[in-house]
Amino acid sequence: MATSLPQLGRNEGPLYIYALDSTGLYDPGEFVEIEKDGDIPRNLVATGTVVNENVIWGCYLEVHVPNRYKGIRYGTYEGTLNDDDQSHIFVNPETKIFNLQGVHTVTLYPKTTDPDETEFTPSDPIGVAWTPGCFKIRWCKGRKLVNIGPKLKLPLREAAGIYTIQRNGRGKRGWSVQLEVIVASCPFGYYQDSPGSCTMRSRVCINGGVGKDASDFCLCPSPYGGFMCEGELESGYTGLLAQYEQSSIEGRLRCSDLKGGNVKCKGLLLCYGDLFGCKCAPGWHGNSCERRK
Repeated sequence: MATSLPQLGRNEGPLYIYALDSTGLYDPGEFVEIEKDGDIPRNLVATGTVVNENVIWGCYLEVHVPNRYKGIRYGTYEGTLNDDDQSHIFVNPETKIFNLQGVHTVTLYPKTTDPDETEFTPSDPIGVAWTPGCFKIRWCKGRKLVNIGPKLKLPLREAAGIYTIQRNGRGKRGWSVQLEVIVASCPFGYYQDSPGSCTMRSRVCINGGVGKDASDFCLCPSPYGGFMCEGELESGYTGLLAQYEQSSIEGRLRCSDLKGGNVKCKGLLLCYGDLFGCKCAPGWHGNSCERRK
């Protein structure tokens, strides 16, 4: 899934959310859907199909600027392919209090192959940039309060899930941000070949690729594909919500083929699910993926 503006101002828009499959949906029975946590008035939403070279790649959701309750566009959007493959993306408000500094998802790896091990390899810091009042920030998982303060400690496997960060009493008005914590079943460099069993990977993912949790395949960032992400796709093309494995590098779709898409992929956030999580398109970084590396 991809959005053109992962961090959104209250009057910016329209907002485009895409749910796409890089291999193309040739079977009319196959399709992807987009849902949001919370209702958006029907008069603000338009939907459409992404078609290029007579191939259906998925669908998009176009959300216009509301006149009232401008926080309703923020939150979690979920793309689903055939009720199976799912990926989340978070549209967060522009706010200094909740500055996640471009972090959308965090992946944690256990330190050993022991299935009962609860100690994890440290990740990049999970938290918000310091601002006045940040020590009153509340971290919630669903309706459960799990922490108060600018940083979150995640020591257990149960840490996986979607977290909402908000100031007390402000969350219902849109003043909150969300991120997803992904917990691997096995240490880095291993994959789960059966429940409770970890096997060392036979290949190293290159070019920013990440090994899938339950297989020896690599998930590859655009524009790469192949067993190890060693193959580069044609210049200017990107696979969005790409389930890249060895046979799917034929996927072809330009950012400019998307309604609201930028030719250079500026502002594009790619969310793959599995252990890859969400990352800016290659060459971009920042809260809104708006800055060149």
